[in-house]
Amino acid sequence: MFEVILNQPLQPAGGYNIDNQINRTLNASGGHGIVLLAQNELNQFPGIDLLHFTRDMLRAVWASNCQITTKYLATLWWGAVNFRLFNRVFSSQNMDRLQAISGDLEFWLDTLNFNLNRETLAEVYQHMNLPFGILKLPYVGSAFFTKVLQFSVAAHQQNRQALLPIIADRWMMMALYCEMTDAGFGLRDDIFSIGTNGIALQNPPESYIMYVEWYNNRCQNISPWEMEGRLFRNPVVADYYNQLVVNGGQQLQQTPAMATVNPVVQDPNVSLKVYDGEGKNYGKTFQIMNNYLTLPHNTTHVYVEYLGQSYEATIGAYRGNGNTLRGKTTIKELISRNHWQPEDTFSCEFIVLPEAHVYRILERQ
Repeated sequence: MFEVILNQPLQPAGGYNIDNQINRTLNASGGHGIVLLAQNELNQFPGIDLLHFTRDMLRAVWASNCQITTKYLATLWWGAVNFRLFNRVFSSQNMDRLQAISGDLEFWLDTLNFNLNRETLAEVYQHMNLPFGILKLPYVGSAFFTKVLQFSVAAHQQNRQALLPIIADRWMMMALYCEMTDAGFGLRDDIFSIGTNGIALQNPPESYIMYVEWYNNRCQNISPWEMEGRLFRNPVVADYYNQLVVNGGQQLQQTPAMATVNPVVQDPNVSLKVYDGEGKNYGKTFQIMNNYLTLPHNTTHVYVEYLGQSYEATIGAYRGNGNTLRGKTTIKELISRNHWQPEDTFSCEFIVLPEAHVYRILERQ
């Protein structure tokens, strides 16, 4: 799969609007001092655009003299913390905790930057992961603290051939799962487990170390940093993983409605757009494009399916000729988790089942 992606034209790195997240964090933290400091440092940082904040900008922040708390917060904002955990992650208590561990955090990341080996990486991982680890920030899991590891090392790495810790989020784990499958499994099943909650590392930190080493060894003719940028949110990764795991017999999650045999795929010209209008649903709701093709709305249950997982819209949101799909803990979560922005539009299969309608997202338009 890596070869296919390397043969694709290199796309410019997309950026994310983190200005809104900073303002939300100020509210959640009660205007905490380290949040105000981060806002000030980022606003004064040359070449930074908070409305289109890219991974290269984040790496530049990590290479700078900004405070370690600013670097950490900028990483959380770039990664887009799940909306359900947002207020907990950025609570005043959590910001107090981040401020308290900042000295230890800087020490251990400096140690990692200049003495990167298996033992040090495993130790830092555990300090960040264990419930009472000295670098643990409550509600921040491996998908996020491995971003901190990657950007800290990438910002200070002089040797392009040196080991780069990589992010252990679902996009990168799916990518390596696919590539390991192509390569003949190898350590794949020792590193990954797949269950109802999706893909995860088997027994960290050892599995994380193997994951990092395997990936770095696989990047022979390209830097691990550039390859990670090509893999992130790449639809080839999603499609191939879907073929291997979802359609290959290991269904991750299935609703009763989705288990119905012989679904009818309706007009393929239906698409979903992240709502860009005014009001409280801005960026949190899908608008059904070519809505007339989905009529009549004669079912109670409506799902959006993505990467084999189903997200049910709020009961009653699909009445009459309505053209929006919303759900406080479902649709909103799907949009937030994937960093989708207002106006992002996705082609779909519109599927009619006896007891449900399903919008299966295929690709971004």
